[in-house]
Amino acid sequence: MSHCASDAARQCSESQKLFLSCYVDDYKMAGKKENIAPMWESLRKEGIDLEPPVPLSKNVYLECGQKVVKPNMALISQKREMFQRICHSSKFGKPTSSAGGGPLEGDFTEA
Repeated sequence: MSHCASDAARQCSESQKLFLSCYVDDYKMAGKKENIAPMWESLRKEGIDLEPPVPLSKNVYLECGQKVVKPNMALISQKREMFQRICHSSKFGKPTSSAGGGPLEGDFTEA
């Protein structure tokens, strides 16, 4: 990433709560919708030569097509609850070591 692009990415994340992905000459921005268009304009004023922005659903980024989907919020909630039960609880209600809840405890020796 060029110095100019890295400064631009930092400006996006810190001031406008946006995320700017830069790869060679491909740029992708995500974040608050109302901040995106003004940030593209700001980047142009900073000297980054950019083509007009296009929606990802009508373009390819890093050789990948993308589409807009509406998430099933009930399914997401069910999966989140299942994940919490499996990975973050034990019979005592505390995270288990084997589930990534903290350092491993048990009988082992150091070599």
